[in-house]
Amino acid sequence: MAEVRALEKRNVVVVGKTGAGKSTVANKILGLEKFAVKNVAPSVTLKVEAHCCYLDDESSPSRYNLKVIDTVGLFDTNVKNDAAIKKMKNFFQNECPEGVNLVLFVCRKGRFTEEERRTFDYIMKHLRKQISDFSALVFTHCDGQSDSANQEFLISFEKEASDIVSFMKKGICMVGFPHLSNLRPQMKEVIQEEMKEQTQRLLKIVMKADKRCLGNEMFEPTFWEKLRQCSIL
Repeated sequence: MAEVRALEKRNVVVVGKTGAGKSTVANKILGLEKFAVKNVAPSVTLKVEAHCCYLDDESSPSRYNLKVIDTVGLFDTNVKNDAAIKKMKNFFQNECPEGVNLVLFVCRKGRFTEEERRTFDYIMKHLRKQISDFSALVFTHCDGQSDSANQEFLISFEKEASDIVSFMKKGICMVGFPHLSNLRPQMKEVIQEEMKEQTQRLLKIVMKADKRCLGNEMFEPTFWEKLRQCSIL
């Protein structure tokens, strides 16, 4: 008789600037190439897109019904605040009324730009109470360097940005998903195995998400007003 797994629903929002790798991260969580990957976007308009999948947790009797939400354009400076917030609010009210279990902030590995740092300062000051418990940070483009080099970067980041580290209650993950098209077959196999391991790191963060949601807070007018004033929007 087939094992009956307890079904748990998780809603995951992926946010970050165009080119940071958030759509790739969203695809890796899904295990499907559903979100269009764009490295540059000279004219960005906000688009909220969601796809669903099932994920089995081999370490428990749970099965997750995942909804992964990609907020294309949310963190890009040429999207107007009012239009962006209206679209976001309408999406969550209509498509995700139960709320959000996890917010993944996706950033390209390296020093934060002044704009990114200012954004995190604003979020930590005005939205800490609402979203800190549901937040994780994902550094992308960590491929091409040794594990020790990436670990050194993470140690340095934890010292320089301890406030951001403490804000991300669901942790920090470092991943790299390079293009494989020009690699030799043997090298491609090695990289594919590394990418599988890094995908598992992402999935562990997703499976650590609580059953409780960032729910009622999202539908209070003050939440969206604070988000609208975020300088990077």
